[in-house]
Amino acid sequence: MQRRAAAVLFVFFLVIGASAYSVITVAQEPEIEVKGQAYQPGNNFTIDGQEYNLSEVSLEEASSSGGGHGGGGGGEPTWSGTLVYTKNDALQSETLENNTTVQFNNSSYLVTIGMAPDPATAPTSAGNETGGNATSGNATNGTNASAGGNTTAGATNNTTAGNATGGNATSGNATNGTNASAASGAQAGNATNATNGTGGNNTSAMPNTLVFTQQRNVSAILANDTAVANETVETGGQTYVRYLDNNTLVPLQEYLSPAPQQTFQPGDRFPYNNTTVTLKNITESGATLVWRGDVVVSTDIAEGENVTLANNETYVVHFPSDNPNNKTVVLSQERKAYQQEVAQQEFFHERISGLWAVSIISWLSAFLLLGLAYMPHRG
Repeated sequence: MQRRAAAVLFVFFLVIGASAYSVITVAQEPEIEVKGQAYQPGNNFTIDGQEYNLSEVSLEEASSSGGGHGGGGGGEPTWSGTLVYTKNDALQSETLENNTTVQFNNSSYLVTIGMAPDPATAPTSAGNETGGNATSGNATNGTNASAGGNTTAGATNNTTAGNATGGNATSGNATNGTNASAASGAQAGNATNATNGTGGNNTSAMPNTLVFTQQRNVSAILANDTAVANETVETGGQTYVRYLDNNTLVPLQEYLSPAPQQTFQPGDRFPYNNTTVTLKNITESGATLVWRGDVVVSTDIAEGENVTLANNETYVVHFPSDNPNNKTVVLSQERKAYQQEVAQQEFFHERISGLWAVSIISWLSAFLLLGLAYMPHRG
């Protein structure tokens, strides 16, 4: 009796599992069908007067679940591609940061915000400070303090030490005069640290101003001057230029001409990077340049993603075929209809998963009951 009941249940579960499996084999996944224009990769096409090119379309293995046409089947191949177009008269911008260098007028220029370096002591293209260190502490009777700069008063007036580039400015007491004061770049005896481009140089405050100061190419200047040696001479902590006819040494700063310098304020227009830009605004950290021009826009696309084109219209991307040889792309504005069809696909996959569960559990139950019924027992 027990075995007959087990046999009946075995057949019942076997039929249930087979029925569920048969539904799985004949069920067809609903297709996504949305209205839209189909495009082929490699060809140019036009939407609202804007020309596009569809490139780099490929079918790749998905790295996460939810591949295919928007539902189920994690790890299924998924389509992706790139739309490329040229946006005409697009607004573009660039921010120039303080104490950086840019190419301007076919040369290298130092960018400063709100201050202007002294053109006579501006840095070279290598960013080296060309001014000397203040080595003398006491000015004598109003004469020049060696390498520290010129005093500004005579024997009975306050003397002023020159530009100190690093370390301590030893202004000390002036002989036969009153106390000497530390100059710009030094604070009552301590000089501020020299930095590339600005350290050790006199600077003038220029609020709300963008300043371009050319970085003079010392090597090129010397190479173009047949009267001097092609290399500078370092001696006593100073940099000199050597004249070939009499070996005379001239301080580099005296030899160089003042560095070209240009200033701009918000609203100014000037040529930059082969176009005309407008200085939009200036902040403590940088200056924003804006201009209009053609720009190439590259937009990645993938199945089910929304993409906004140059006409500011949003389209949903659909690849209607899973055939690697059919790389057709459909751009549709029926985004709501697309999502509804994706939901239908997800519903289909959920039901297929449920049928698989019914089929597997039924078959396991059938064989488990059959095995238990025919197990040997006592008596």
